[in-house]
Amino acid sequence: ERGGGLRIEMSNNIVATTFPQGIACYGCVDGRFTGNRLTTAPGARWQTRVNIVGGANNIIANNSIGPGPTARTAFGTAGAAALVAGVPEPLTWVQLLAGFALVGTAARRRQPRPLPV
Repeated sequence: ERGGGLRIEMSNNIVATTFPQGIACYGCVDGRFTGNRLTTAPGARWQTRVNIVGGANNIIANNSIGPGPTARTAFGTAGAAALVAGVPEPLTWVQLLAGFALVGTAARRRQPRPLPV
């Protein structure tokens, strides 16, 4: 069986990363994860965090996690709550619908020609 580690200690580290796994240990037993300072580096998609999953008897205390990722908007810098992607602007919707209408119109107008005999 794959496991984490036995009595791993990660204390008083400073982590600045673009990855969500700032400090991670899976299946650790009797580990100590204390006093770490995590910050999310600019350009990250997700906020970094401490992930201690599975295992037993781990001590996880006094870790600080800085602010989440930020994005530039037309109005300045917005926090993680403003990171909503995939919603086109109104003009894009108009162009998309106009294109579908033109394709639909062209498809309906096209009459099949009879085959020569």
